[in-house]
Amino acid sequence: MKYLYILFFLGFSFEILAQEPEEYYRPPDSKQKTRVVNLPNLKGTPVRWYAGMSAGYMRNFNILDNTIDGLLISRNYGNVAWGANAGYNFGDKWAVEVGYIRQDVQLWLEGFLAEGIPFRVIRGKKYDIFPIRYRRNIWTIDKDIRSASVYLSGGVLLNASSPDRLLNTYRVSNRVLNPSMPRDTLIGRVATSRRGTVAFELSLELQGRISDFLTLSAYASTNFGMSRGINSEISLTRDGQSLGSALHYTSGFSYAFGLIARYEYARGVKYRSKVE
Repeated sequence: MKYLYILFFLGFSFEILAQEPEEYYRPPDSKQKTRVVNLPNLKGTPVRWYAGMSAGYMRNFNILDNTIDGLLISRNYGNVAWGANAGYNFGDKWAVEVGYIRQDVQLWLEGFLAEGIPFRVIRGKKYDIFPIRYRRNIWTIDKDIRSASVYLSGGVLLNASSPDRLLNTYRVSNRVLNPSMPRDTLIGRVATSRRGTVAFELSLELQGRISDFLTLSAYASTNFGMSRGINSEISLTRDGQSLGSALHYTSGFSYAFGLIARYEYARGVKYRSKVE
């Protein structure tokens, strides 16, 4: 009997050892497809934040209300303007941006004194301008990769350097070598006015993408605002006798063209529901 118990326990032990261990964890199959969750009621739109630099040529228009018998001539002044900007682009559809522009605004006066002696006077100042713009994509040239677009933009230009202040006074006279030659004296008083504090901008821009994060644009713009942001009161005398006076001032109108490079430093996706 004792031997029968021993044989029974040995057989039961071999049966337990022969069983396979239960699987508590099964490693994932590399060929198993990942389940993709689709949200058909949400639409994603790419958004971008960018910063950039601009450089171009800007020309300001001046007005002279009296030439004093053709002795005075007003010229329009042009120079290089540069700036910086930062903004937010929504799906290459529209963008808003702020920036800074350093602009040189001058009154350019030429003329002739007695005996046809020419002179030239250029007076003005550099403006610190802060633009606020809204840009709208009006034409995507390549709709597949959206590599080139045309933007129409409008904005407000805030001039932080145009108080009512005297800038300078100049005096021009001819050198009298012959006592019989009349002596002409031109005196000008140049000042800034608060009328140049605000202006408006309208711009057309061709933007091309040259890399994943960099765009380059060619632009043409026009600015218009109140005149006499810079003005000069002029008087001309001959041998102490007045020949007349004139007012020389900025018209408030200018145009510019140049290049803008923008670098997209951050990106994201904005979702909105398709269900009304």
